[in-house]
Amino acid sequence: MNIELLPKWDNYYINNDENSKFQADKTDRPPLTGKNRYVPNGLYDEKWENVYDAYGKADLTPYYIEALTSDDDNDVNFGVYGLYAATTHQGSVYKSSKMAVPYLADLLKFNNNASELACIFLARIALGEKHFINTPFFYKTKYYGTVKKYKNEILDYYNKSKSLEAMRLLCFIGNSLDEILNFSYDECFKLENGNKNDVYIRQASTLLVQGFTAAQHNYKISNKNYYKEYPNISDINDIKKLKVNKHIEEVYNIMNSSESLLVRGSAAICLAYTGIFNKDISNLLLYITENNCAGVDWVWDDNFSNIAKYAWAYSADIETLLNTEGIKTKSNVTGNINSDEKSYDDILIEAVTRVFPHKEKKEELINPELNDIQKRVLRKIVDNAPNLFGSYELETINMPLNTESAKRLIDDDYIKNKILCQIIDSKPLWYIIEESLIKKDEETITDIIINNNIDTMKLLFEIYAPIKNIINREVIVNTLNIYSSFDDKKILNENNSILLSSIANCLTKSIENYKDEIFNYLDETLIKVNDFKDDYDYKEKLVGEYVGVFLLTLGRSKLLDEKYYKLVRPYHKYIQYSVFPSKLFFELLGYTSLEHQELIKKQFNIKNI
Repeated sequence: MNIELLPKWDNYYINNDENSKFQADKTDRPPLTGKNRYVPNGLYDEKWENVYDAYGKADLTPYYIEALTSDDDNDVNFGVYGLYAATTHQGSVYKSSKMAVPYLADLLKFNNNASELACIFLARIALGEKHFINTPFFYKTKYYGTVKKYKNEILDYYNKSKSLEAMRLLCFIGNSLDEILNFSYDECFKLENGNKNDVYIRQASTLLVQGFTAAQHNYKISNKNYYKEYPNISDINDIKKLKVNKHIEEVYNIMNSSESLLVRGSAAICLAYTGIFNKDISNLLLYITENNCAGVDWVWDDNFSNIAKYAWAYSADIETLLNTEGIKTKSNVTGNINSDEKSYDDILIEAVTRVFPHKEKKEELINPELNDIQKRVLRKIVDNAPNLFGSYELETINMPLNTESAKRLIDDDYIKNKILCQIIDSKPLWYIIEESLIKKDEETITDIIINNNIDTMKLLFEIYAPIKNIINREVIVNTLNIYSSFDDKKILNENNSILLSSIANCLTKSIENYKDEIFNYLDETLIKVNDFKDDYDYKEKLVGEYVGVFLLTLGRSKLLDEKYYKLVRPYHKYIQYSVFPSKLFFELLGYTSLEHQELIKKQFNIKNI
C-alpha cells in the first residue's frame, strides 16, 4: 500500500439545514408547549425529587423524557439538553440515569426521532460518553446491566430503523448482532438514499462494529484482561485459524480500494481486531493516528485518529511497541493536545497492560523480582513518559507508582546507594515497609529501622522525595508504592500517618543524634514563613511532611519550644487536605499551649479534636 496515494481526509460533519434555521424561543420549561406529546406510563409517578443528576435534584428528568416526543422543536431541544447535560453527564453515574432507562426504552417502539434520541441516551447510560469507548474492550458502567435488560427493544428498533446508534449499542451487548454484517457499499448506498457522505459514514461504522463483534468471538475478553487467544495473522490465507473469518477478504479489498479514508481506516481497524495484522494495516493505522483525522459527525469518537491509535497499539507486538520512537498524536495523558511532538503515552500504556498484572485489591505488593521485559517497559517509561506513573489510566495495574519506586527495581547504580534498597532478611527495606503498611503495622517499621541502625533522617528524605509533576515542577511525594486514587485519599492518609509516626518514634529514640539537624531545619523554616501571605503559601512552599514530623519528634521528646508554635498548624486551608495527616496533627497540637490550640481551632474551624 502506497501511503502517498491514499484518499485525502474529508470533512464528515453533516450540515443539516433544518438545524441551522432553528431559533430558540427563550421560554422557560416546564411546562412544555407542544400540542402532541407522549407520556410513558408511570413516568410522573416516580419520586424523581428523591434522586440526583449533575445539577442537583432530578425533578426535571420526566419533563426531559416527555419533551423528546413533542411536536415543538423547542421542547425537544429542552429535553435533549437536559438529558445530555444533567441526567447522563459523564455517562451513568446518577440514580436518575437508572430510573430513566425504562421510559427511554419505551420510546424505541415509535421508530421516529424521539426513538433515536432515546437510543442515544440509553447508549450514554450503558457505555458512557461516546469518546469513552474506542476499542471492543470496555469497563461496564454502573447501569450497563439496566440498559441490557432492554436488549430486545433495542434490537427491534434496530431492525426497523437500521440506526447506527442502536447498532453500536448492540455491539457491546453480547450475542445481539450476527457474526457477519452487511457492510457493502451498495447496501449502505441503499440505506442512505445515495448520500455519498452518509454512505461512507454508515459503511465505516458498520466495519467498526464488524471488527468489534469479531473480536468478541475470536479473543478471550474480560473487563480487566484482554490478552488475545490467537496470535496476529499476517497472511490472509491463514484466516481459517480465526473463528469469525468470512468477512476478512471483502474487508481487505475495501481497505485497499475505497475512495474514503474513513472507510479504509475502519476496514483496517476491523481487520486488526479480527486478528489480521500486517505491514499494510499497521502503516495505514499509524498514518491515520498521526494525521489528526478529526471531525466525524457519527456515533463514535469524532476524532477518528483515536480509534486507529488504539487498534494499532492493541495489534502491535511488544517488541514493536518498545521499538517505536513514539507516535504523533493530538491527545495524550500529559495533555499536550496541540503538540505535534511524538508521544510514548499510549504505546507504553498498552505495553504495561501486556506485561504487568492487574491488582486484585487496592493495596497490593509489587513483585521485587521483575523479568527482563517488565524492566524494559519501566526503563522506557522512566526515560520517555514518567507522568504515566500513578496516572489514572494505570491505576488498576500492579506496577511502580513513580520514578523513584521504578528505579528501585531497575537501576543497579541507584539501588547500590539507597537505604530503601538495603537487603534485610532477604528482602529490600522498601518491600518490608510497604508490607507492614498494608498490615497497618507501625511497630514492625519502627523496630526494623532501630534494630538495623538505619539513618532515619536519610530514610525520611528518601521516602518523601522530589518528583516532577505533570507541569514539570518538582513536588515532594511519598515514593513508596502506596495506593492513591484521585477519588479516594483515605488509604494514602492512613499509611502516611503510620509511616510518619514511626519515623518520629525513631527520631525521638535517638534525639541526641538528630536534634541539631531538626532545630536547624525548623529555624530556617521560621525565617521562610515570615514572607508567607496566606494559606496557599503554606501548602506550596513548605514540605509539610518534613516540618510536621520534626515538630512531632520535638513534641514527643518534650523539646517543642514555643517559638515553633507558628508552624503547628494545618498546611492547607482545609485540614483534611493537609499533607501532614490530621491524626498526627491533633497529637502535635496537644503538645502546644491551650491558648495556641484555641487559636488554631478557631482559625481553621476545627470543632472537635
